[in-house]
Amino acid sequence: MLALEWLDMKICIAGQPKTGTTALYHQIRSAVPEAVGVFEPTYEQLARAQEVTASTGRDLVIKVVLNEASAHRHWLPLPSEQFDKGVLLQRDPRDTLVSLLLFLPRSYLYSQPGALATFLDLVRRKEDNPAAIDFSDLIDLFNRLVGRQVFTEFITRQHYGLGWRHTRPEFFLFRYEDLVAGRTAALSDYLGLALPSEFQLAKNFSFVARTKQAGSWRHWFTEHDVALWRSELTPFLAAMGYKDDWQLADTPQIPAEHGSGDIEKIVADMRQRRPRWRAQSALDQLSSWGKHHL
Repeated sequence: MLALEWLDMKICIAGQPKTGTTALYHQIRSAVPEAVGVFEPTYEQLARAQEVTASTGRDLVIKVVLNEASAHRHWLPLPSEQFDKGVLLQRDPRDTLVSLLLFLPRSYLYSQPGALATFLDLVRRKEDNPAAIDFSDLIDLFNRLVGRQVFTEFITRQHYGLGWRHTRPEFFLFRYEDLVAGRTAALSDYLGLALPSEFQLAKNFSFVARTKQAGSWRHWFTEHDVALWRSELTPFLAAMGYKDDWQLADTPQIPAEHGSGDIEKIVADMRQRRPRWRAQSALDQLSSWGKHHL
């Protein structure tokens, strides 16, 4: 296991996919621009960060994804006591589910134009009449197209995240809803940093942001979805401190830029990037990134 004692200040940002970890990572990096930043590192990448930090004496900001499915790639089982500060992001799981499904085509459909067109067609029908198409229908279609079980995997990940949280009670719990609303005073006090209210994601991460809003599930879910999932999701809402409120929007609206338009944007981004990624190893990526950011 790698030790991090050589650093003066070590900040770990953790959270499940689509909970705002990328945005918070860049916000904190904006507050400490001279720190070494390591984004979803592998062991090799963290070892490279060790070399850079040891030679410069700079601090570390690290972002990890709590996703058991990619633990071999992204999650480093570092004990929390090796960090000076730890921030654990959480988000209303209903919003997380919506954001996740709309992000998955980037990884699974970018190379399948026919399947992508089929999925986009149903998303556009949902946009035209949100109450007529269940969100669960979108999940079912995606599952058939790519051979996944999105909701089952999502529930497993929620259990994993709660278990991780219970083993690290000293991490500062920070809600996605507070992040997008700019309510960062308590987090700033905890970190001892003046977090900027205005910051930019690095250009190569601009595809991550979608609505920067909370509560969109009220427009995507239908009464059928509520009946289908309420019993399974309510325990997670309670564990995370969210109200047991399942009121849907009276007049649901789904702008195309938050649905099909965003999917088209992130898929186009992946198609542009993919040839470069095939040709470049993870270590090469970090080395190249380090020339510009470390």
